[in-house]
Amino acid sequence: MDEKIRVLICTEVPRIDDNIDMRSIWMELNTYVKTLESNINLQDLGEWRILINVLAQRTDAIGVAKRVARFPSDKEYVIYISTPIPDNEQVSYGTSNVKEAFFKENNEKYSYILVVWF
Repeated sequence: MDEKIRVLICTEVPRIDDNIDMRSIWMELNTYVKTLESNINLQDLGEWRILINVLAQRTDAIGVAKRVARFPSDKEYVIYISTPIPDNEQVSYGTSNVKEAFFKENNEKYSYILVVWF
């Protein structure tokens, strides 16, 4: 794996794949990240890589972690982003599976908050 920047998607919504093709979203995000590489000085990373960990969950806003995690054994920096998945009562395209997930409120102490208007 020689990509300097890559995206990983995790989910806390049960059976989300019943309604949403998470694999295609993961592929699109990785394709998009590759378009950004020319704007980032990747040489400063040396042997290190950047992992953008996107967590799809039942939450109230997009949250971007204020601190980057550093894993020396993997030579990897990890940026954590939580993103809300709407339920079918919030928007017509939402999924009822979201209601089965545990609600996690974003915390401004640890994350930069981006409010979402569905």
